[in-house]
Amino acid sequence: MSEFFIADNHAFHYRIIELCQRKPLGRDSLFVDEYEMNDYMVKQWNSVVGKNDTVRHLGDFGFCQNLSDLRDFFNRLNGNIHLVIGNHDKHSKMIRKRLDMVGFKTISDYPVLWDNRLLLSHSPILNPKYVNIHGHLHEKPSPSPWHISVSVELWDYKPVPLEVIEGLIKERNLK
Repeated sequence: MSEFFIADNHAFHYRIIELCQRKPLGRDSLFVDEYEMNDYMVKQWNSVVGKNDTVRHLGDFGFCQNLSDLRDFFNRLNGNIHLVIGNHDKHSKMIRKRLDMVGFKTISDYPVLWDNRLLLSHSPILNPKYVNIHGHLHEKPSPSPWHISVSVELWDYKPVPLEVIEGLIKERNLK
C-alpha cells in the first residue's frame, strides 16, 4: 500500500477550466467542459493509485450541485481517500454536507500533522514548523522551500506519491 497527496480537483467546477487554463497534457486547447476534465482527472488518478492505496486530498475536491454526481465521481477514484477541507469545500453548508455523504475515510476541517512530520493543509501555512504539503495556489509556486504544493495543475492531475515528497524534502535538505 502506498501513500499519495493531491489537492484542487474542483470536480464539476466548469469555471476552473478558464480560471486556471486547465488542459490535458500535450494539448494546446483547454478542456471542452467539466465532464472531459473530470474524466481526465479520474484516468490520471487511477493510473498511479491502486485500490488499496491511501490518498490524502488537501481540499477543493468538488464543486457540484448534485450529490449523486459527486458520489459517482468519488466512486470512480481508486484508493482510500482522506480529506482536509478546502475553502471551496465549505463554500456553502450544502457543499460541506454533500462531502460528508460521499464516502471519505476521514474529513478534517483543520490542518493535520501527519506521521508527526508533515503538516497537511489546504492553504499554505505561514512559517510552518514542519514541511507543509498544501494546495490552494493551483499553478502558482509555493511560498518557500518548506512548502510543497500538490495542486493538480502542477502534477498532471495525478496524486503525488509519498516517495516523491520525501525526495523533494531530501533535495531541499529539510528536516
